[in-house]
Amino acid sequence: MEYNLTDKQKLAISWMVEANREGELDEEFSVLWVMGPDGPLIHGTTGTEPSREKPEITQGILNALESAGLILQEINYQTRTSRSGTTRNPRVTETRSERSRRCTLTRRAYEAVDSDFVMPDPQPSSASFHFHGDVSQSIIGTQNRAELTNNIDFGTVREQIEREGGADREELHSALDRVERLVERGEYLDRGALSRFSELMEHHSWFTNAVMSALLGFATQVVT
Repeated sequence: MEYNLTDKQKLAISWMVEANREGELDEEFSVLWVMGPDGPLIHGTTGTEPSREKPEITQGILNALESAGLILQEINYQTRTSRSGTTRNPRVTETRSERSRRCTLTRRAYEAVDSDFVMPDPQPSSASFHFHGDVSQSIIGTQNRAELTNNIDFGTVREQIEREGGADREELHSALDRVERLVERGEYLDRGALSRFSELMEHHSWFTNAVMSALLGFATQVVT
């Protein structure tokens, strides 16, 4: 997928990144809206503009680059006051206008230019459990739902939680309650329903093995 930028916007950010890499423009630079044939003045701490021919740069172009995450910017305004009317009925008018901007290139700007403005494909999020134990009465695959059968002595597991659960006792009991309700009521377990307990089960392998037959069917499934 490509960045949602026009050709002018791409030219502008490419010019900024290339000028920075050549040492002629700092990552943080100023844009002064001075009217002239060459458009606004753009310079960094040195106070000089890059030697490269500057493309069209407008307020709208900079706003689009910020929306795309390619730059950060801080806008500076100036207020002009004009007076009119009579002594008895004076009128004071204030006009606010943009004077300059302080812009900063982001890491995404360099990545966008280097990739010719093609975004990398997003990586799907997933949760995986790594279990070791008897896989009898388990379902391995990518099924969306699976029915559970009760072959767990929940009372014994609860006693072990009290003995070995430590600071995780409450969360372990909560996880076991979820499994017990599903098993005892013959309900179905949606894929990923127990994924929030994955880190907990990795820390307590004895607990994981105790509920293996109920959980392993969902161990290799992708949470969507």
